[in-house]
Amino acid sequence: MIVLMYLIPVNLSQVKRVVARVFRARKRWQSSLALAVLLTAPAHGQVVINELMADNSATLANDGKYPDWVELYNPTGEDVQLGDWSLTDNLTLPRKFVFPAGTVISADSFLLVYCDSNTNSPGIHTRFNLSKTSSALAIYAPLGAGGTIRDSVTYGFQVTDLSIGRIPDGSGPFRLNQPSPELPNLQKETASVTNLSINEWSAINGPSAVNLKEDWFEIFNRSTNIVELSGCVFTDREPLPPTNRPLATLSFIAGNGFLQFIADDRADRGIDQVDFKLSSTSGDLIILYPNNLVTSTNENIDYVKFGAQTLNISQGRLPDGEPGTNYVFFRLNQPTPAASNFLPITNVVINEVLSHTDPPLEDAIELFNPTAADVDIGYWWLSNEKNDPRKFQIPAGTIIPAGQYKVFYEYAGLPGGFNTNGQGTGRSFTLNSARGDLVVLSTGDATGKLTGLNRSLDFGSAQNSVSFGRYLTSEAKTEIVAMSRRTFGGVETPLTLSQFRAGTGASNAYPKVGPLVINEIMYHPPDIIVGTNHVDDSTNEFVEIYNLSGASVPLYDPQGFYFDPNFPQAGIYADGRTNTWQLDGVVKFTFPPQITLGVGGYLLVVNFDPTNTPMLAAFRAKYAVPAAVNIYGPYSGKLANGGDTVELRKPDPPQGPSRSDFRFVPSILVEKVKYSDAAPWPVAADGGGKSLQRVKVEDYANDPVNWTAANPTPGGHSLQIDTIFQDLDGTVMIFFNGTAGAGYSLISKTTLDDGPWNWVMNVPAEPTSGPRVASDLPNTGAGARFYRLVTPPIQP
Repeated sequence: MIVLMYLIPVNLSQVKRVVARVFRARKRWQSSLALAVLLTAPAHGQVVINELMADNSATLANDGKYPDWVELYNPTGEDVQLGDWSLTDNLTLPRKFVFPAGTVISADSFLLVYCDSNTNSPGIHTRFNLSKTSSALAIYAPLGAGGTIRDSVTYGFQVTDLSIGRIPDGSGPFRLNQPSPELPNLQKETASVTNLSINEWSAINGPSAVNLKEDWFEIFNRSTNIVELSGCVFTDREPLPPTNRPLATLSFIAGNGFLQFIADDRADRGIDQVDFKLSSTSGDLIILYPNNLVTSTNENIDYVKFGAQTLNISQGRLPDGEPGTNYVFFRLNQPTPAASNFLPITNVVINEVLSHTDPPLEDAIELFNPTAADVDIGYWWLSNEKNDPRKFQIPAGTIIPAGQYKVFYEYAGLPGGFNTNGQGTGRSFTLNSARGDLVVLSTGDATGKLTGLNRSLDFGSAQNSVSFGRYLTSEAKTEIVAMSRRTFGGVETPLTLSQFRAGTGASNAYPKVGPLVINEIMYHPPDIIVGTNHVDDSTNEFVEIYNLSGASVPLYDPQGFYFDPNFPQAGIYADGRTNTWQLDGVVKFTFPPQITLGVGGYLLVVNFDPTNTPMLAAFRAKYAVPAAVNIYGPYSGKLANGGDTVELRKPDPPQGPSRSDFRFVPSILVEKVKYSDAAPWPVAADGGGKSLQRVKVEDYANDPVNWTAANPTPGGHSLQIDTIFQDLDGTVMIFFNGTAGAGYSLISKTTLDDGPWNWVMNVPAEPTSGPRVASDLPNTGAGARFYRLVTPPIQP
C-alpha cells in the first residue's frame, strides 16, 4: 500500500483563531458548522469596516451610556498594528481620529470603536458621533504607508437600535443587520417598498408653533417590518423615467415608521431634501417610484394629487396610509411631520393621571365622557409614547356612559392593567413621575389598527400621591394642574391597593395651591426718561413669594442625608439640604441653602445683586419694604414687559440607587403664572406704576380673574379697615378683609404723637381670604382712640 502524504504549511495560531470563531458562530447561530482552514488569506494588513450603528438607543451600553459604534474586522491571519491608522466621518478630514500607538486588532478578530467623546470610559472613543440620517465612514492607512483609504461605507436613513454590516463578514456588501458587535453579522429581514405611502404634506408654511417654513411631505411604512428605501425616487412631474435624485443607498424606514422630506429645491440638498417644491395655489402631485429607471406610471409605489392649500394647515391620510384620495385637512398649526396623523377625539378626554405612587397606590389613568351619549371605547389604545401609541388595548365592549368616568390601573404583573409584565417595558408601560410623562389615547378597531383619532395629556414631575387633572380657567382654557386631592373615586385614603383600585372615577378637585405662592409681580416699572428716550427700569422689577400655609416652609429639601439600606454599597448618596427651590420661566433664580419662610411671611427676588448696599437701600426706600423681609437676587433674565411665564419650583427627593436615573433631582412645579399686558389681564400693571397683585392667595394662580393692578406692596399686602362699629355697650368692632395664612394684630393709641402703639388683640390666621373682625373693649377713659391693623401679628 502506498500512502501519499502532502505537507501543507499552516499557521497554527490561525487555525486556533478560526476554530474559536466557528465556536462563537455556533453559539450565536445555534446551528452546526463545518470547520474549514482557508489556505489563501486576504492581503496582509487589510482591515475593513464590518458593522456600524448610528442610532444606538438601548442595544450596546458603554459605562452606562449608549454611544454610536463601529466594528472593525481583520480577516487576515496576522495581527495588525493600528497605530497611526485613522477613522473619519468626513472624507475631507481623513485623520479626524487617529488610533494611538499600540492599538492592535488581532488576526481574524473584531475591534469595537465607540463614536463619542466619553474618553474616560472603557474602550476606544473617536470624539465624534455618527449621523443617523446620512454620512460616510472611512478608515485610512498610516501616513507611513501612504495614508490611503483602505475601506469606506456611505449610508442614509438609519433605524434605531439596528446596525448595517457586511454579509459575509469582511467581504460582502452592507445589509441591514440585527446588531452583533464582535460577533458574525446577521441580516435583518425587510419588507417590500410597496408598503410605503405618501402620508402628509404641507405646501404653504409660515411662522407657527412648530416653525416649519419650507414645503414638506411625509411617508409612512404600513408594514411592521423595516423597508429599505435605497434608490427610491420622489418627483412632482409625470414624464418618465424620472430625473430626480434617488434616495441614498443603505436608507431605511422603521416598521410602522415615518420620515419627513423637505421640498425646497435647494442646491445644497441633504438626504431629507428633494429637488422640487410644492405648489399651494393650484395644488400639486407627489409620486414615489422604486427607482429612476421606471418607464410606466403603473410602476409607482404611491401617488397623491392635491388641490389648493391653506397657510399652516397640513393635509394627508387618515388613518395613516389609508388608500384612496379621501384626504383630510388637519388643525391649524398642528401638523404631525414624521409622526402619526390624527384629528382630536371629541367625546372622551383624559381627565386625571397619577404617576408618583408609593404603596398602597399605583399609577392610574382616568377617562371622562363629557357628552350626553354613551361612548364605546373598546379596542382603543392607551400609551405613554406618541410615536408608539399601541401599547395597552382597551378590552372590547368597554363603555363610558354619558357624563361618567372610567379608570385604568397599572396592575403591575397582573392581567387587566397597562403594566401586565410588571416591568413597564414592551407593550406594558408605567408613568415617569421623576421627569414627567405623557398619556396618549388613540382610537382603534378590532384588528388593532389605529383609526386616526387621538388625544394626549402632558404632565411634569410629580409629588408622591399627587395627581394631575384637567382644570377649566375663567378664560375657558383647559390646563393640566396638580390637584388638591385625588378623585379616582372609592376610598379617598386607601389602606390597601385593592381599596384604591375600587375607584371608578369622579369629578376633579380644585387645583393644589401652596404652601408658597407667587403673590405679586412688578414686571414693568415706569420707564426712566432720558431725554426723549424711554429706558426700561429693570432694577425695580420684583417677584414676591408668600407663605400661606400654617407652618414655616424650608426652601430646601429638609430630608438631609439619603441612604438606602437595600443598596448599602451606594453609601450616603445625597444631601437633600443642598437641593433648593427655584424661580423658573422667563427669569431664573436658585435660592441659597438653609432659607426658611415663616407663617404668613414674604420674600422678594429682584433683578440686582442685594449685596450692592446702595441699590438695596434705594429699593427698600422706594417701596417701603419692611426690614424683616428678605430680598434675594439677582435672577437671570428679565420680566418681559409684554407678558411671559414665571414659575416657582421645589425639589423632590433624589432618585435612589435602584433607579436608572440615580441621583436625579425632580423639579416639582408649585406655581405658574403666564401673565400678559393685554386684557383680560389687568393692563394698568404695564408701565403705569402699578404691579400685578393676587386677589386671593389660596385660589389658582394662572387665571387673570385672580389678579388685579394696584400700587406695589412688596413684602406685604394692601390692608385697610372697611368698617368700624361701636355697639351699645361701647365695644368697638373693626371689620376688614384678611389674606389666607396671614395673622393680624389690632393696636391703638390715644394720640397721634410719636409715642408707642398699644397691643389690643390678635386675629389668628385662616386658611382662606375673606372678612375678618377685631374688637376692643369700651373706652372708659377720656378722649379719642386711634386704631391700626398690622401683619404679621405682634406679641403682647
